[in-house]
Amino acid sequence: MTAFTPFWALAAVFSIAGDTYGLIGYKGPIYMALAWTFSLLLFLYPRRTWVLLALAGATVALYALRLPVASNNKTITAVMEGAILLSAAVLYLRAGRGPIDRAARSKS
Repeated sequence: MTAFTPFWALAAVFSIAGDTYGLIGYKGPIYMALAWTFSLLLFLYPRRTWVLLALAGATVALYALRLPVASNNKTITAVMEGAILLSAAVLYLRAGRGPIDRAARSKS
């Protein structure tokens, strides 16, 4: 995950920067601001699971607000983010305990 998340954060930054509707605040400026914030936080702190999940949630919400979306890359990104959220939910339920923070776990 430590190798994946910085690249995913950069991909999200470039995806958001290429979205002209988002830059002008069309349909979901709050989610757009959250996506920018979480992307940059994820790049700076790649071991924070909650930031990855927050970015995934903001991206999926932004995609849902803008439906129908004709862009293939936005659709693939939303599916990938949904898979990240679903995977986290399954792991959370199987573990039977609270969410795991990889940064806190590596310190112990």
